[in-house]
Amino acid sequence: MIPKRVFIIPYRNRCQQKFFFCKYMSFLLEHDKDYEIYFSHQVDKRPFNRGAVKNIGFLAIKQKYPNDYKDINFIFHDIDTVPFHKLFNYTTELGVIKHYYGFDYALGGIVVIKGKDFESTMGYPNYWGWGMEDNVLQTRANNVKLIIDRTQFYKIGSPEIIQLFDGITRIINKHDPYRAKYDNLNSGLHSISDLKFIVNTKSTNNLDNKFTVDDFPIFYINILNFKTEIEPNSQEYYEYDLREPQRKIINPNKLANLSMQFDKTGIQQKNISYIPTSNEKQELINKYGYENAIKIINYNEHNSTDLLVIPPSILYSSEYAKNNGIKPKATTSVSIGMGGLKKN
Repeated sequence: MIPKRVFIIPYRNRCQQKFFFCKYMSFLLEHDKDYEIYFSHQVDKRPFNRGAVKNIGFLAIKQKYPNDYKDINFIFHDIDTVPFHKLFNYTTELGVIKHYYGFDYALGGIVVIKGKDFESTMGYPNYWGWGMEDNVLQTRANNVKLIIDRTQFYKIGSPEIIQLFDGITRIINKHDPYRAKYDNLNSGLHSISDLKFIVNTKSTNNLDNKFTVDDFPIFYINILNFKTEIEPNSQEYYEYDLREPQRKIINPNKLANLSMQFDKTGIQQKNISYIPTSNEKQELINKYGYENAIKIINYNEHNSTDLLVIPPSILYSSEYAKNNGIKPKATTSVSIGMGGLKKN
């Protein structure tokens, strides 16, 4: 049977998020039979190319359903995002892109588009750094006169959408904003070459196969090889803190330049505040009292990646002096005046 809806999920090494996504979507789609879910899985150790991975997901479905793909509803869906309840029907019509969740200046998050329309945009650009591919797709959609329908749109942060935590740093290429601004259509579906993939019900990552959901129609597009118009090794990459202003992407004066030594586990997230366990919370309460323990916990959550940093308000603890390298000032216990010793 030809599916009416095909979900394309860009993916690599997110088995916990994948399991949650499958579990929750199996509930949202429990009465539906006209869909298939594909994890477009970049297998290699290069930087994750989100635009190319989504493009390859589309190309795999085009190859599988060559006579029908143009009328299929393609749902490009982030793996760390699910609707809280059954909000969407995940369908659209020719000439119209449904955008359910994300930013209103970029076609990311949850996007529904007909295969014919996606092909007319030339797809996402194949940028090796994080971000910008969604912005470019919106520009391309506008250029070919597609309607972007946001009548059922939820902005980032809406309680109607469950957004899983995925760290606060990203690997970016400072040249991508310039490429996006002056997009010349040289990057997209047509510029992917030497493509090799296998569509299977199993992932090449054994951990993905360990945590599964029964009776849920998922497939892996295991991408074994692909090239784009730009070689990833020729690019300059930076680690970008999402809390910093966007100008840092173009002028990364304080960002650490990264080598190209990527591995399958990805870049480890940094600068994530430490949240103590329930046992550690109780130890803090026993040691400092309830009010001071709450101050310590709140200070850690907003300012530190280390365990049990003592906030400056608790000035009389030995830990405060140790952590801050501060010794109490010397004070006199008595003073000698004309009348002899006087206790202070």
